[in-house]
Order: sequence, then C-alpha cells, then structure tokens
Amino acid sequence: MATLGNLVRLTPLDLDTLPPHPALELSVTRKRPRRADRDEDIAPETPQKATQAVGESEPSTIDVNGRPSLGPFIKAVLDEATTFIDSTLPATFKPRPEKTSVPAAAKVQILKREITNSELLTDVAWLDSKIPRDVPDQISNIEETWFARKSRHVNRQDKDTARFSEFDYSLRVNHSEHEGEYTPEVFDTYKVLDWAVQDGSTEEESNFADYKQITMSSTYSEEEDILYHLD
Repeated sequence: MATLGNLVRLTPLDLDTLPPHPALELSVTRKRPRRADRDEDIAPETPQKATQAVGESEPSTIDVNGRPSLGPFIKAVLDEATTFIDSTLPATFKPRPEKTSVPAAAKVQILKREITNSELLTDVAWLDSKIPRDVPDQISNIEETWFARKSRHVNRQDKDTARFSEFDYSLRVNHSEHEGEYTPEVFDTYKVLDWAVQDGSTEEESNFADYKQITMSSTYSEEEDILYHLD
C-alpha cells in the first residue's frame, strides 16, 4: 500500500502534469501518465480519464487534453501536503537537539527525513492516484532529503516573539517574495504563471470546504543555486 503521495515530491512536476493554462497550451501532443507497458503519445483531442478512487459517478480529474482539472489538482495537492505534515512528519522525521535562534526567545528544533530510492519506487502511487503522474526519469538515481523546523512562540508582538498573524504573513502569504527578506541567497523573485484561483471560483466549489485563501502560481526565485517554487 502506497504511503507517500505522488505530487508533493522534490522532483519538479512536468509541465504536462499541471492544470490547463493558456501559456502551457503550446505543444501539439500530450503524453499522458501511463503504466510501464504504455509508451505512446496521445493527441490532445483524445479524451482521457484518470483512475477514480470512489466510483464511476465521480467526474474525471483529467480533461480532454490530458491535463488534470484545476479544482481536483489543487485539492489533491492540499490533501497530500496536509497528510504529509500531520501524519508522515511526526511519525517518520528524526528530531535534532533544540538550538537558539536569535533574536527569537523560542528555541528551534530541526527534523530530518531521508526517503530512499526504494521507498520512492514502492511507496509512491505514481499512477494509481486521483491525479496520476508519470514515474520521473532517472527514478533509479533519485533520493529525497527533507527538513522541517519546529518552534513554539508566545503569541504577542514583542522584540523576541511575534503574533501568529505576523508569522502567517511572513511565511505563508506571498512566500517566495518574503523569503528574500530573511534568506540572503534569494535576490529576486517574479511570478511566471498565475491560475488566479479564488475560493469557490472553480466548478468544484465544494472541494475547498476545508481550505481558505487558495492561490496557485509558479514563482521563479533567483538564488546562488536556482530553485523553482510552486506556491
């Protein structure tokens, strides 16, 4: 049974795995996620349907061009990330000793998890998911190392702590832009694509009942080592 998601991975998503966007509709053919015994290109006008987890009455998560529909894609990513943070992280990440982090009064603990190549091969449902994804190229050479940072702060505005709303604004809202304020290696960011998602703006409004302030965009950050952010 798969225990790791196929979307929230360190290997970047291929463009064909992202929901429709005018800037992405340039290629003539799509290559849909497939099993190991399938290796053909699919014409964009050929309807595709992903495996459904709850029965045939559910709407397809894949559109006629082979791309995931926007609503189901966002819901799948959010659900997968929630499970990873709430369940996988506390159960499998190894904690390190707490350390001070000036100017904060609270101590910080770093947690680490290494996901081996064999786990990526056996514990990730690459294709048998609501949003199927091709197994990445060079999968036999891929491993992942994850880090998490945990700290507990007094919820007030002061020199050595901050209110929760301040943490939320600095770490979540426009994350890629704010990252440059506390990460010296980041010297520029700019938005590449924006799906302009708003609560209830998609056809699957009920999908977002558990989430608020939903946005989806890709942001390019220029650093000493270039990273690609999908917020």
